[in-house]
Amino acid sequence: MNSSSMVEKAVKLAHFIKTAVKLVADIIAQNYAGAVVSAAQILPQLIAIVIFLIIAPIILFMCLPAMLIDNFMNEIIPSNEVTHEFVQDYTTVIYKDYMYQANRYLLELEEDFNGGFIDPVFDYSDYGDRIRLDITRDIEVNGILIDVLWYASLHSVYFGNDPANITLEGTLELLTGIIVYSIIDTVIDIIEATRTTPLILVITRILDIEFIEPYEIMSYFGFDEQQVMWAGFMHSVLSGDYQNYEGD
Repeated sequence: MNSSSMVEKAVKLAHFIKTAVKLVADIIAQNYAGAVVSAAQILPQLIAIVIFLIIAPIILFMCLPAMLIDNFMNEIIPSNEVTHEFVQDYTTVIYKDYMYQANRYLLELEEDFNGGFIDPVFDYSDYGDRIRLDITRDIEVNGILIDVLWYASLHSVYFGNDPANITLEGTLELLTGIIVYSIIDTVIDIIEATRTTPLILVITRILDIEFIEPYEIMSYFGFDEQQVMWAGFMHSVLSGDYQNYEGD
């Protein structure tokens, strides 16, 4: 959003607030003629607010992932039970394989790394032909794995909010953008060759695992502006923080 657009919106908002305050003041003072004039100036906004207050619960419910809605529809759930805590617990149950698959994926990465199965080809030809590698392996983890509420939001948007896409394959596909890794080699010592022994490179090889932030994940998968906003708003609904959601 550019600065001129922000200024324009700020001016409109200030005008609306000023007129709305005057409307309330006129009604309190029983100045109904003035109230009518004030109301006429902000009538479209007033209508929009009234409509939003009526349909907001429906909008918020429909912002949930389709898998949640399907399960809500398939079970008789009294409306007074659909609290944010209930929705969060329900999300955890439906997407219960997320944390299991994430932990399994991490374990497989570590096992493959320790077994040398995912090592890239490092070029040490500058040290000559007679070399031996003395490798010490280590694993570093950076960041925090996104919670199940963010995962449900991203998964729903990425796969078109289609319950049919809540699959093991889909979970694993999305994990590759949530958990990324690289392998780094650092030569920490060089033991010179002798007539009977090759040159030895003492190397620390690190598996660098990084948990990506939600908006970086969206960028990784090429979310467009609408998808980014929808995922952010869906997460705010799931987390119960939609009243404070401002978008980007």
